[in-house]
Amino acid sequence: MSLTPNSVSSMFRMAGSADNPSFAPTVQVIHLKKIDNKGGGGEERWKVILSDGTHFLQGMCATQLNSLVHTGVISQHCILRVNEFIVNTMGSGQKICILLGAEQTGPNPGDRIGSPVDITKVPGGGAAQGSAAGGGAAQPMYGNVQSSGGNNPYGRPSPAKANPYGGGGGGANNNNGYGQSNNNGGGASSSPIVRMSSATGQPITPISGLNMYSNRWVIRAKVTTKSGIRTWSNAKGEGSLFSVELLDSSGTDVKCTFFKEAVDKFNPILEEGHVYTFSGGRLKVANMQYNTCKSQFEITFDQNAEIHLDNSGAD
Repeated sequence: MSLTPNSVSSMFRMAGSADNPSFAPTVQVIHLKKIDNKGGGGEERWKVILSDGTHFLQGMCATQLNSLVHTGVISQHCILRVNEFIVNTMGSGQKICILLGAEQTGPNPGDRIGSPVDITKVPGGGAAQGSAAGGGAAQPMYGNVQSSGGNNPYGRPSPAKANPYGGGGGGANNNNGYGQSNNNGGGASSSPIVRMSSATGQPITPISGLNMYSNRWVIRAKVTTKSGIRTWSNAKGEGSLFSVELLDSSGTDVKCTFFKEAVDKFNPILEEGHVYTFSGGRLKVANMQYNTCKSQFEITFDQNAEIHLDNSGAD
């Protein structure tokens, strides 16, 4: 099974699959390791290193791919076709490829193919003329507009199916992941949304793609529940808080908590049933004893967060 030439270089220079929906490279997993969850609780996470035989790139498996690790589909030296991915940038500037969708494309060769080198050590990120991602100029890390037309953001038609969180599905007037009407003439998409954020220009990260390695994310989600404001007073001081649960179009929800000044700033503008874009929050591992949301993380927002009502009506 041949690997896609220059694919790691192409992935390194993209924000994700939405930059080129037809790009589905074949790569090799040359390293697979379970990440030690020091905080305990939450779903397990797996680190991967992806190679095209010439270069390699650090990555993570989204939690929805854990079953593929358990069944051996994703394993050391396996060959994968990467169908969906996003690239996150850590605070240090390091890029991490988050696998959202992948499939095995052939037998495991049992050994590393080629002698790949770290793409981050290559001047220009290993840019090659006529690369697998399209051969044009380098794609910006952020800022590519995703066109619509009935297909999911990664270029493959999504089967019409009922929205698990309310609303019908199928047909030309299907519902999107928030239970709102969508008249784009195509089937409902069950894939994570990756499109432009009207407020910041960054691409939208699906809640399922959030990870501790990146704080440069924007999520677009519906407020499904909102608590009342609670106050506390103890030896360390006093303050107030409230929490919301957010649901994005992939069907993943996450609990978010606002403290002190953020309560005064955001409590008046957040309403149940409305869709917003959120950025500037801090992730922590969810305490599953008190959290029923699907995400393994919780988000804390302070007064410096960016939250904007989204009236686009897009999926």
